[in-house]
Amino acid sequence: MMSKQDSEKRSNKCGEPRMKKFRGGPPFECALCQKSYDRRQNLVRHMHLHQPPESEYHQRFLTNHYYCKECQKTFHSSSRLRRHLKSAHRKLPVKPITNDSLKCVLCGMNFGRTEDVQNHLISSHDVLLVHEHFRFLSMEEFQSWKVSMEKNTTSVFVKIRHHNGDDANIWWYKCHRSGCYKPRVENRHRRIKLQGSMKIGGYCPAAITLFENKRTGHCKASYVSTHLGHNICDEAELAHMYLTVKEKDQLADKIIEGVSYNRILTDNIDVTKEDHSMDPLYLLNKQGLFNISNSYCIKAPSMSTVLQPYSVEMFVAEYHQSILFLKRAGEKHPTETALDVDDAIVVVMTQMQEELLRKFGNFVIAADGTFGVNQHSFVLHSFSIVDDWYEAIPVALAVSNRNDQTFTDLFVRTVCKRVGKVMPSTFMSEMESTYYESWRRIVGPVQFQLFCRWHVENAWRQNLRKIVNPVKKNDVLRSLLSLSMCLDENQFLFDWKTLLADPDPMVQPFMQYLNETFADNVKSWAYCYRANAGLNNNFHLKAFDRCLKYLNGNLLKEATFTDFLSLLNDFLELETKELTRKRIFGKLSMKLGNLRKRHDIVAKGELTMMIDSLDDPFVGWLVSVCEEDEDSCSIYAVREKKKDCVDCKMFCEGCASCLHHFECTCCDYCIEFNMCVHIHKVCLYLKESQQPSLDCESSAQSNEHSLLQQWGGENDDTQTNLVKSAVENVNTFNYDCSHTKREQLSEDENEFVFELIDD
Repeated sequence: MMSKQDSEKRSNKCGEPRMKKFRGGPPFECALCQKSYDRRQNLVRHMHLHQPPESEYHQRFLTNHYYCKECQKTFHSSSRLRRHLKSAHRKLPVKPITNDSLKCVLCGMNFGRTEDVQNHLISSHDVLLVHEHFRFLSMEEFQSWKVSMEKNTTSVFVKIRHHNGDDANIWWYKCHRSGCYKPRVENRHRRIKLQGSMKIGGYCPAAITLFENKRTGHCKASYVSTHLGHNICDEAELAHMYLTVKEKDQLADKIIEGVSYNRILTDNIDVTKEDHSMDPLYLLNKQGLFNISNSYCIKAPSMSTVLQPYSVEMFVAEYHQSILFLKRAGEKHPTETALDVDDAIVVVMTQMQEELLRKFGNFVIAADGTFGVNQHSFVLHSFSIVDDWYEAIPVALAVSNRNDQTFTDLFVRTVCKRVGKVMPSTFMSEMESTYYESWRRIVGPVQFQLFCRWHVENAWRQNLRKIVNPVKKNDVLRSLLSLSMCLDENQFLFDWKTLLADPDPMVQPFMQYLNETFADNVKSWAYCYRANAGLNNNFHLKAFDRCLKYLNGNLLKEATFTDFLSLLNDFLELETKELTRKRIFGKLSMKLGNLRKRHDIVAKGELTMMIDSLDDPFVGWLVSVCEEDEDSCSIYAVREKKKDCVDCKMFCEGCASCLHHFECTCCDYCIEFNMCVHIHKVCLYLKESQQPSLDCESSAQSNEHSLLQQWGGENDDTQTNLVKSAVENVNTFNYDCSHTKREQLSEDENEFVFELIDD
């Protein structure tokens, strides 16, 4: 029965109820049963009733799929079943809860309403939800308070609902980390960022409810300050925050003015103040500025560096605690009497660089400098280390116009005075530099003294001009590159002597150059002597290029001592910010990218590989790789090196193993120190079969039997002998490639399937 209030709403000006009138009856009539309807969609719905029972409409809409558990009555829709339960049995059916956004982060229970999950937190987990109330004179005052509160608590509140009432506006805000991650595309292949999803996978009770009085403009806010599922006021939370609209507008204005990205990053915040350590603006990088330019449709500014007015006094005032040594031109140093009066030298190491050198200095030290570029003879020098992301980081920088043994001794001695003697296992430098000689005399010798691969190959290509014939030139270069990548020491020495003894008179001048320059230091450039050094050959060049990213050709040629200090100041500020950003956000380094690519190759089956598990803990597994366009296969040995490291950055989630867990005999692991495809194959094999790591005695007979079954049976005597020889060579293989001599396989064995070293 219609209530009085509803009747008044539907009445006309005369107080009579409104009724639809049609001349001659309703306009839509069924041609089969003469029923008429006032709307066409009602007639269309009715026409479906005349369809046969086996039609799709009957099966979907008229078949009773739902039944009442109380009276066994059936219904063809869930809405009619709910209506029946509510009217006939006075019961409100419970809907199935599938909303993970209202899942308790403490126990994982799902709820259908916000009030239910809040009551659950209070009653079951004794969580105290702190309610605070604030009053503001205007919406601008509330927004100012909200921005300040978000920065102090490293949290963000996003608007989820708005109600426009007659007297007031109501806004509801929730914590931006509350909820579950839902990819926009099904079967997403792209991995989540290293810092993880912004959503915590459950409900965070922190929220704001804002009421605005339309008449006065005053605001009243109810604030729940209790967060669950994530730690507020934590540095890690900065990875899930973003800039405000006001901050983006200010940065866009600077980009429009033509200010370079480098200048914006160094001027937008004072990195020496601790107040900005929890500010998302501090972690802004060039990619963020590029995204702002795209969103505002702004043309990116010029990347050229404009030197700002600078002086030695300004540099000393800003980095007085980081300067290890300073000598101005025209002054005589009281202790370093070997320096001339006109020499200008500065050595700098920040506190963060010192911590990195102490932490990672025992692995790799690389040295480089910009020799022969500046017209004033100034050179920028650097010592670099490899961090846990396997990226090179400059940890000591120096600018000097003197670049002889006296300076390198001073550089090394000054660094060691600050951090003590650092004993790396590998030292990499240029071919003719004096860095290693100073390091050897002051600190001591290292296990691997290596030349940068790029410098070696560049020297070869420049001196190949001595060979006039281009065909001969290409053949010699190809042979030289293949020779340098050989991992077998005996084979390398034999091929090296054969190459130098080439009787062809056209190549004799180049062979004489090789004999004079590279014969006495083969251990510094040949792969067989740097195997398992754990070093990517050209890694430090990329680090040194970062030191010079502010220098274009003209500036580098004409830069004075104060110009170098100005550029050094910009680099130190941005390098400190970049290291902080890497610690918080993580970084998809080249090493981690190579790890993921190799895992995808194995997971997708792009290579034909077979694996055989051995009972020898020294060998572990044999992985055979068959090329599609070749008849022969290569076999590599993989063994367990050590258990997974704690909090290792080079971790493969698909394999549940890190880079340091296994080791392989292939060139990709021994030289480039990548988690090769053979290790990924073993990891996936163990994961699928749930086999534990091997730690038992050798069983060569079972290995031979298994390989014989894979490669053609036991009746073929030739294959039997080849497999036995292959297994014997693998079982006696020593993984320390730099100190062990291994027997060479015969030509028939190589043609069969065994090739321990991948050239």
